[in-house]
Amino acid sequence: MHIKRLIFIFIGAISMAFSYDIDLNQLIVEEKKTNKQLLVFLHITGCDYCLRMEEFTFDDFKVSKIKFAKEIGYAMYPSCLFFDKNGELVYDEVGYKDEDRFLE
Repeated sequence: MHIKRLIFIFIGAISMAFSYDIDLNQLIVEEKKTNKQLLVFLHITGCDYCLRMEEFTFDDFKVSKIKFAKEIGYAMYPSCLFFDKNGELVYDEVGYKDEDRFLE
């Protein structure tokens, strides 16, 4: 899996300034159109590890900020959710990962 082909979505579950609601089903439809895999990164404002991952782990990737963590039931941050091309959750990871560990 080539990591640069993933769509990265950063979720600010608490931040209202740069977030908006999204329908996960619509996101999956868009994912199928582009034939890319999907990674959802859940984070909250004020989380040092979340900020480190955003600044250092994902610094080369296109970012959209989206809010829907409560809808999918994740309350631990940072969290990364990996979806396959069919929109099925195939892997989730909780906790800080630097760039090298994230790419393993």
